Amino acid sequence: MKNKILILIFFIGTIGATTAQTKDITELLKNLPNVTFTKVENTNGFESTYLLKVKQPLDHSDSTKGFFYQKVFLSHKGFQSPTVIITQGYNIHTNWISELTELIGANQINVEHRFFGESIPDSLNYHYLNLAQATADLHHI
Repeated sequence: MKNKILILIFFIGTIGATTAQTKDITELLKNLPNVTFTKVENTNGFESTYLLKVKQPLDHSDSTKGFFYQKVFLSHKGFQSPTVIITQGYNIHTNWISELTELIGANQINVEHRFFGESIPDSLNYHYLNLAQATADLHHI
């Protein structure tokens, strides 16, 4: 838990220090541990859009149980914009933009739910498909 807090503090500090120097979110994404990303060409009016694969533990209380990669879309409008997180993605085929995101001109994070779509581990142990694990996924993201 202490490591996650330190990583979060580091990341927030990095954003604050870096945004004054660059407007390229790609450089910030490169610094995220256990995250791979590719740029998506259809930006839906955003400055940039990325498909992220975030490494998540099957069991957030015991990382020895294994890992899987969770699919996330990041649509970036600007560093000064608010951010909306969409958590109803049971199977995200494309990056759709929510009405709220459009209404307030926000950045958007669209998260595919664990054990659905492409966010499936090698072995499906449904014991780890629960609210506590799903909430920990979102907290990690």
